[in-house]
Amino acid sequence: VRLDLGDATTLPQYPDASADAVTMSFGIRNVEAGDRARVVAEAHRLLRPAPTSRLAIMEFAEPRTGVMGALARVFLGHIVPLIGWLGSGDASAYQHLQKSISDFPAPDDFAALIAGPHPELGYQFEITGRVSMVFGVVHVYLARPLYPRIMAQDFENDGNPVFSTSSPGPYAGKEGKHVPIATPEGDLSVRVTVPHGIAAEHHISLVYLKDEAGNVAAATAFPGGAGGAAELTFTAPAAGLYTPYAACNLHGVWKGESVALGA
Repeated sequence: VRLDLGDATTLPQYPDASADAVTMSFGIRNVEAGDRARVVAEAHRLLRPAPTSRLAIMEFAEPRTGVMGALARVFLGHIVPLIGWLGSGDASAYQHLQKSISDFPAPDDFAALIAGPHPELGYQFEITGRVSMVFGVVHVYLARPLYPRIMAQDFENDGNPVFSTSSPGPYAGKEGKHVPIATPEGDLSVRVTVPHGIAAEHHISLVYLKDEAGNVAAATAFPGGAGGAAELTFTAPAAGLYTPYAACNLHGVWKGESVALGA
């Protein structure tokens, strides 16, 4: 085992897709709030695009309701600093522990940060497990990396037929739920929505945007059974024409109307 000193937000000493697992215990809480997504993005970069790749994070959480929540707050806010003062003569470090736990996002919010999608940083995960321990004071988050851009490129490379409102192929009548709609939301921002559910047996599995050169500029994957609506929000790096696509697990790939951004 080799120990390396590094910055969790950028680890250039390790190449892309070089790890089967990335783990962190009681560390990300001490990363500046605005940089935590960058830590998750770096983990995504390091993980191999394989079904068995995993991100695992263990972190404190402050129980916010019930009797156990009140007891946990008293323990962390008063008992732990007292123990620290008795043992080391310095209570300040243990007061920092309580404050950092209190300031950290609630478990649902932190799981959402891990999952993304985060098109600007290029990462997305599927949460595969969450374990609450010690009456909710400690949580373990397990996640599988998703690679929607690779998935989109695979769709393109496989030569799948692309359907549209004017050319629905064998799926005439299904255009209304499958054709993606791109709506500009600012100079270079766009929101792509698909009026289709995400049920386990029938769902939009992927939404992506292509630029004028035909490159996949952004993509978001949707695991079956996730619920909600399929949508993607993207801020383009440059002005140009962008075309939305959506892939249904039963009815193929659909193309929507292109939009000009930054015009």
